[in-house]
Amino acid sequence: MRTIKVFSTETSVLKEINSSATTWGELQTELKAQGIDPNNMKGMVKESKTTLENTGAVLPEGSFTLFLTPTKVKSGSVTN
Repeated sequence: MRTIKVFSTETSVLKEINSSATTWGELQTELKAQGIDPNNMKGMVKESKTTLENTGAVLPEGSFTLFLTPTKVKSGSVTN
């Protein structure tokens, strides 16, 4: 288990969770169980600035901070 700090730009809330997930898809399932909705969100690992978009993306080992940002902005354009 490791600690993951999750910050959502939509809610501006920082929450710490404990996780043993190894992929972005597994972590999304755990986030939902913790009351954090990762749907229509893109993840970015703060320490490496790696974006997590594919459910098979491998997570870094050890603790890290995850930023969740919308895949679409209010203007309707897709963020990359």
